[in-house]
Formats: sequence, structure tokens, C-alpha cells
Amino acid sequence: MKRQKSYWIWIILILSLISRLIALGWKSLYVDEAVTVYISQRPISTIVPLMMQLHEVHPPLYFWLINIWIGLWKCLGFLKMDYLFYIRLSSVMFGTLSVYFTYLLGRKLFDTRIALLSSFFLAISSFHIYFSQELRMYPLILFLMLGSFYFLISLIEKPGIKPALGFVLTTGPALVTHYYSFYIIAIEILFLLCLVIFRKRIVANNIPHRPSEKDDVVKEEKCFDCAIAGILKNSSLIKTRAFWILGSFIASSLFFVAWIPIFLKQAGAQDFTLRTAPTLPQFFEIFSRLAYGFTLEHLKLGNIDLFIFASILPIVLILAALVDILGVGSSAGETPPLHTPPHTPPHKIGLLFMLVYLLTPLVLTFLVTIFTRFNIFEFKYFYIITPAFWMLISYTILRMKSNWVRYIAIAFFVVFNMYTWSNAQFNSYYYPQEWKKAVSVVKSSVKSGDLVAVHPSMMSIPFHFYYGNTENFLPMDFPDDQRMKKLSDYKGLWLVTTPYHPFMRKAGLTNYLKEKYPWERVDEIQNFRPSGVIRVEYYRLRDDG
Repeated sequence: MKRQKSYWIWIILILSLISRLIALGWKSLYVDEAVTVYISQRPISTIVPLMMQLHEVHPPLYFWLINIWIGLWKCLGFLKMDYLFYIRLSSVMFGTLSVYFTYLLGRKLFDTRIALLSSFFLAISSFHIYFSQELRMYPLILFLMLGSFYFLISLIEKPGIKPALGFVLTTGPALVTHYYSFYIIAIEILFLLCLVIFRKRIVANNIPHRPSEKDDVVKEEKCFDCAIAGILKNSSLIKTRAFWILGSFIASSLFFVAWIPIFLKQAGAQDFTLRTAPTLPQFFEIFSRLAYGFTLEHLKLGNIDLFIFASILPIVLILAALVDILGVGSSAGETPPLHTPPHTPPHKIGLLFMLVYLLTPLVLTFLVTIFTRFNIFEFKYFYIITPAFWMLISYTILRMKSNWVRYIAIAFFVVFNMYTWSNAQFNSYYYPQEWKKAVSVVKSSVKSGDLVAVHPSMMSIPFHFYYGNTENFLPMDFPDDQRMKKLSDYKGLWLVTTPYHPFMRKAGLTNYLKEKYPWERVDEIQNFRPSGVIRVEYYRLRDDG
């Protein structure tokens, strides 16, 4: 049985890798990825100053790593890999490793069945695949986050140098990779506080693990709840673990200390008003994004909106797990629910950890956005909670009595993720931005004496990646920009914009140009997100007859 299960996780990892490699180099580089390339390919000593110049809001570790990764390109040039495919391969690697760490964490907190099913769901998750192919730090931060959780649990089970070192070398680097990594600390502290608060009830309500002779899968699993209850009974064991965990937290925080002055500068310089504040419906929309990705909202069966229908299922399953965890806080001496088989491990502590993991980033992000000037809400940032989401879904599915209901629920998620995955991979309408296509539109029509400009100027980075020519190319922002004086030297202006970017209205450049020069719209490259729409317009600066 152990050998068979080890085969399954390797099959899942191969599936995970293949699904993330498909169409990896096809998608056009979009603005955030282009900024990654632009910063990372510079000398490593200039990366931080360049980040400050570009108002890059993240810490530097990821850019340093990609700098090294790009440096390896020269050594591996004989492989003749596409450059874009190669640099995105780093994200694929961390995305696949996060699937494996989900399995390891699930096995510690639950059992092998839940670990395998949750890692399988993560491997085929359209949402997880989408961001595992982006040249950004999200796959890395998730990998480090899962590593931090894994080593924290190891420290609780058996403290020592190895798990403490593993915790420090995952948590510390995470703090200088993405600011959402502070959720790692918040999740872990809240979980430890829950263990302290519910200490007596956990010990009193712990169900001895008595595996059935017929259940080979469960029989070989150790009961994590029993292990935690045993530790909580002994004050000396608690003190030993508190010493190791506190020391590991302090050592991890040292990674961030030197970055604090720059972090304060970044916080002061960033214009968070360009992002729209989230609404309460978006809080629940997150669950459908985690479950199916980004392309299901356009799917209808007759007059039935399948997006709304499908969005209900994950919420119901998460609520079922939430109801089940309430047993942790029940009165001492209560018997387990009648539907719980005598051979089933309780899994309450693992369930508690996953609910804290899932809900902490959601709730804190909304609170920070609503009550401060820092609008830190974006759907893509919740990539970090996908393992918790699928772990809870897997837990609830495997608690169902009927095998047929289990199979139908699993098939439901598989089918819908395959649909949204195929859209995201092969339909350019669902790519983040199509700068490659915008460049081809301009190149096919630009003439001698024309100027090519991109607005806002930050969007010039992905455009220039494909355009290449710098002689007739100009980034633009405001009408009073000194660069606007160059317009008099050209006959025509090709203006490439992202028209629904909030900066556009603030800058007022397009209104200024339309009032001053004759113009025509050449093309508009549609996208499922307004921020992904690209428009190409031509302005006749002077008429030479």
C-alpha cells in the first residue's frame, strides 16, 4: 500500500509539471512579467535602486534569484530553449514543488488520502496553473510558505536543529520575497494561540485512534490530533517547543530587519488609490476563482448561468468543514458525531490549521484595505491560499458517506478546471495582456517619420520587449511631460494604451491629444479583464500635403 501511494504522488507531480509546461512560451509577456525581466537582467548591485526608481512595491529576493536564473541562460544556451519559456520555467518549478509540499503537509496534518486528493486538485487547478506560469514571485512565496508550515509542524512534533533550520530558511527568505509573507507569521501565531486557548478541550475531546482492520489506508497513518493532545498534556513539552519556536521566529525576522528602511520608503511612495477597493461579493467570489480560475463566468447552459451555480459548491464544502471544526470548541467529554466511523482519525487540529490558513489572508486583506489607505486586494494574491482551499475541499469530499457522491464531486471540479484551463492556455482572449499582438499591429503600419508612444509609460516595458526599435519609440505620461516637445519632429503618432487603466483618466494625455490632433482608432485588442485591453490609435501630427 505504501509503495502504491508513493507511485500516486509521482504521477500527480508529473501531471502537475506537464500541465504547467503546456503553452508556457505562447502567452505574451505582460507588464508585471516584463518589469521582472527589466529589473532582473540588470547587474545585481543595481537591482534595488532600479526597483525604487520604478516604484516596485515588492522586496528584492525574487529579482536577485531571477538575475541568477537569467545568468544560467548563457550556460544552458546549447539547449536552444525559447527565452520566454526558459525564464518562466522558474515559476513552473516552484509551482510544482508547492504541489509536493501540499502533499507532505497534508500527510502530516491529515492522512495520505486527503494529502493525495488535495495535491491532485492543486495539480489540475486552473487558478494555480495560471499563476504558476507567470514570471512573478507568487509560486516562490507559496513554496516558502508551505515549507514554513511544514517545518513548524515538525517543530511542534519533535523540536530540534533540523526543523528549526528548515523553518528559518523558508520563513526568513519569504519575508524578503513578498509582503504577503507576513501572513505566514500571522497564520502560525493564530494557530498556536488556538492550541493554547483550546488546550483543555483538545485534550478532553481527543478521540483515540483505533484503525479498522479492513482500512489499510487509515491503519498506517498516525493520528496528529493524538500527538498534539499528548504534547498539550505535558507542561515541560510545551515549554521546550515554545523555546524552539520562539527562537526560530526571531531568527527568521532578522532577514527582514535590513530591509525595513526601504520598506517604509516603498509604502510612502506607492499610489494605492489606483486600485479599486473590494466589495463584499468579491469576498465570496474568491472561492469560485480558487475553484475554477478566471474563465467560467462566460459559460452558460441555456438560460442557466453555470458560474453562479458552480460557485455555490466550494462555498458549501468549505462551510461544511467550518461546521465540523466546531467540535474543537465543544464541551469536554462530548461524544463524537454519530456519522463519524470509529476508525476515522478526528483530524480536528489539521482542520483548524487549514481554516486559519484559508481565512487569515482573506479577512486581514479586507480589513487592511477598508480601514487603511493601503489597497492590497487583488485576486492573484490569494494564490497563496490555494493549498488550504483544496485541502478543506478534499477533507469534506472524503467525509461523504456515498462513494458515488464523492466521485461526482471530484469529477465536477476536474471537468470545470479542464474547461477553464484550456481557455486560459489556448485562447488569447484570456491571456493577461497581448503586447505581442499590439506590436505586430504597429509594425505592420508604421512609416518613416512616425513616432511610436506607449501610455502609461510603465506599459512601455512589455511593448519594447517585442518592439525592439528605440529610434522612434517614446514612453509618455502627462501632457506637460518634457518628452511631448518631440512630437513636432514627427508626422504621425502611434499611441498604444491600456485605456481602462485608472492612471489614464488621472493623466489626461489622450484627451489632450484628441483635442489637438486628428486621430483614428486603428485596433483594440480585447481581453476578459478591462485592465488587459490594449488600444492602438493613430494621430496625424502634421499634414505635409
